[in-house]
Order: sequence, then structure tokens, then C-alpha cells
Amino acid sequence: MARVPIFEGGQRRAPLHQSNFTVRARPEAFGATAGRGLVALGQGVGDVGEAITTVADLRAQNALKNAQADYMEGARALVSDPETDFLARTG
Repeated sequence: MARVPIFEGGQRRAPLHQSNFTVRARPEAFGATAGRGLVALGQGVGDVGEAITTVADLRAQNALKNAQADYMEGARALVSDPETDFLARTG
């Protein structure tokens, strides 16, 4: 006839062949290295985007300064051109 085991108070029951196992898995076992690589890639892409934006801003500022210089040169030519000599005209 089958016997039912009796639990005795100070003992801890564990399944056979598992009593000495501990889990010591490193993050690399679950793909942490790939995740870190993707984080670095994302940061690099972000840095490239910021650099492109900075270059575009500098080009826009340069175009603005060139337009202002062309405007001032044109205004100066209208006012003090030796052929038209707007400032020397009378009446």
C-alpha cells in the first residue's frame, strides 16, 4: 500500500537534482550587449542629426548675411554711384 510522506518541521523539501542550483545569469546571456549597441547607435544617429541641423543653421545665417551685404552694396551704389550721383543732385 502507498505511504503518504509526513512533513517534519525543520526540513526543507526540494525536488531531486535541484537543491544546489542557483541562478547567476549575466545580462549578456539575454542580449544586453546588443541592446547597448543599439543605444550607442541611436546616440550616434542623434549626434549626426544635431550636426546636420547645426550646418543647416550656419548656412542659413551665411545666406542671410550675404543677402544683407548685397542689399547694403546696392543701396550704397544707388546713393553714391559716380554716374548717377544721387547725393550730388540738386533741385
